[in-house]
Amino acid sequence: MARLAGLLFVALAIGLLMGGAGAQDTKKGKLDVEAIFKKLDTNSDAKLQKDEFLKMADRVKDKEKAREKLTVTFEKLDTDKKGLSIEQFRKYLENGKKKSVD
Repeated sequence: MARLAGLLFVALAIGLLMGGAGAQDTKKGKLDVEAIFKKLDTNSDAKLQKDEFLKMADRVKDKEKAREKLTVTFEKLDTDKKGLSIEQFRKYLENGKKKSVD
């Protein structure tokens, strides 16, 4: 349940971050993970650092709670402690989408 809540929060934050533009592949009806990743990767190093990931919290009303949830999520995802690769980010979004459908 906590994983689902975390995923829903991340999805909401991504939606707000992207403003609906460029976040969805209209041909397939799927999230454009690369567009989201590039938007978050502000230093263009092909890794999402914690501070970049936490920028999503700036787009929601309760920023403090959002930062707490995103911090926990990031720490679970960043298993090698080198920042999130696009593959790690994509895997998380795809796995979360499957679990939320089940």
